[in-house]
Amino acid sequence: MNTKTLIALLMTGAGFASCSQPIPSYTVMGSIPDSTFNGKTVYIFDRDKGQNIDSAVIENGAFTFTGQIDTAVLCLTQVGRKYYTTFMLENGTIQLNMETPNSASGTPLNETFSSYIQEEKRISELFQNKMKEIREQEQDKSKVQELTKTYYDNEYKPAYMATPSTWNPLSLYWLYTSASIGVSARQGPHQLAQKSTNTTLPLPT
Repeated sequence: MNTKTLIALLMTGAGFASCSQPIPSYTVMGSIPDSTFNGKTVYIFDRDKGQNIDSAVIENGAFTFTGQIDTAVLCLTQVGRKYYTTFMLENGTIQLNMETPNSASGTPLNETFSSYIQEEKRISELFQNKMKEIREQEQDKSKVQELTKTYYDNEYKPAYMATPSTWNPLSLYWLYTSASIGVSARQGPHQLAQKSTNTTLPLPT
């Protein structure tokens, strides 16, 4: 077998192999407990573009989106006013539980995203509990301000800053997106601190 024939066969084999490779695609499966939404259309909303990019009909409390995407994007799916979730649309199989916002699972970015949200929520709850404790112990506003700033600088800020380093780069993208488009899973601890005192407490940097 001469070289030209061998190369031709290899190229042909590579062509068949590439044709047999599955094309990357996404499948987003969601569930919703409210049967009154059966028959309604639900959409995937691209937060960056500000537009709907896919749609599906709710049947028996469930819906499925299928399609292809080149680059993962931050999206929102909402049904009525009560049920919604933010997730990363990427190729793969993604599970959405509309009863629990920001809890998408099934793909690498969404697992990371959910982990980050849960950790940020845990830190936020610790801060709010500490704020309640300070207010119960102190009536003097200046003392409350002092204790709040001390806790913020020595405990909350270090814990908060440790969170992005654990889940980079997604967490940084989330923080950037939240700041740029006003998305927030809850009122952040730094905002609560500002309301509790007259001291400006910015997002940790």
